[in-house]
Amino acid sequence: MPELPDLTVYLDFLHSHVVRETLQHVRVASPFVLRTADPPLRAVEGKKVLGTRRLGKRLVLELEDEFFLTIHLMIAGRFRWREPGASISAKIGLAAFDFPNGTLLLTEASPKKRAAIHILKGEQALAEFERTGLEVFDTDLDRFRQRLLQGNHTVKRALTDPDLFSGIGNAYSDEILHRARLSPVKMTRSFDDDEVQRLFGHRVSQRHGGAWQVPGAVPGVRHSRAADRACRKRVQLLPHVSDRREAPRRSSAVAAVESRLAENHRRARIAAARGYEAVAGSRDLQPRSFAALRMTWRLRSG
Repeated sequence: MPELPDLTVYLDFLHSHVVRETLQHVRVASPFVLRTADPPLRAVEGKKVLGTRRLGKRLVLELEDEFFLTIHLMIAGRFRWREPGASISAKIGLAAFDFPNGTLLLTEASPKKRAAIHILKGEQALAEFERTGLEVFDTDLDRFRQRLLQGNHTVKRALTDPDLFSGIGNAYSDEILHRARLSPVKMTRSFDDDEVQRLFGHRVSQRHGGAWQVPGAVPGVRHSRAADRACRKRVQLLPHVSDRREAPRRSSAVAAVESRLAENHRRARIAAARGYEAVAGSRDLQPRSFAALRMTWRLRSG
C-alpha cells in the first residue's frame, strides 16, 4: 500500500503536472471505484485544479468552487501519467482524469477492487474523512512521546494506527523499527526515554535539502511481493498440496502391496460372480483359491 513517502512523491508529481490545469473530463471504467453520487461526477469537469494535499493516506485535488476530489489507492492502486486521451486498461484500469497536458490513469492490479474516489463539496465534507493521526514530520519529540505512550500496544500497532500517526503502514513501520533497532512486539508503555528518542529520530525517511529520500527497504519490499506472487503460482500448479510442499513419492514396496491387494479383491469378485460358495472349514481347496473365497465370504456377509 502506498504510504507517506510514496504519497508525497505522488503529490510532488501531481503538483507539477496538474495544478493550474483544467480537469476536462473524468472517465470511470469501474462503477465501484466512485463512492459518492452527490455531487455528480460531471460537477468537477471543467474545474481548474488549485492545489493538492494529503489527508492520511488519501490524495486530494482541490478544485474551483470548493470541490474536492479524494482518491484512496488502498493496497494495489497506482497512478500512471500518459499522453492526452490515453485509453483505460481493460484489465486493471479504474478511471482516467483528462487534462490538457496529459491523462492521469488510476489502476489497481488486484482482483479485489478497493481503491476509492470521493467527490466532495466544501471543507466541512472533507473534514469528515480526516483522522486524528499525528503528522510525524510536523511534530516535536514531546508530542510524539505523548501520542506513542497514549495506550499500551505493540509499537508496530501504534505506528500503523491512523488515529495515532498519519500515513505510516506496514512497510515503513518496519523500516523505522529496523533503523531504530527496536522489536515490533515491544509494548509502548515499556519504552524508556532513549528508545523513544531513537524511534523519533528514525521516522520513515528524511528530508535532505527539501527533497524526499526513498528508504532503501522499498526494493526489498517489492522483491518480497514478487516472491509471494511466484509462491501463489506454484500453489496453483500443485493444488493437491495444501502445505506448499511437494507430494511424497510412494516407495516400491508400498506400491507392490497395494497392487497385490487390488489383485486379491479382483479375484474375489470373479469367484463370487461364478457362484462359488465360501466354506470357512474347507481344507480341500487350494490355499490361493481358499484365500480368495474367504475374502468373498466376508464381502457377502459384511
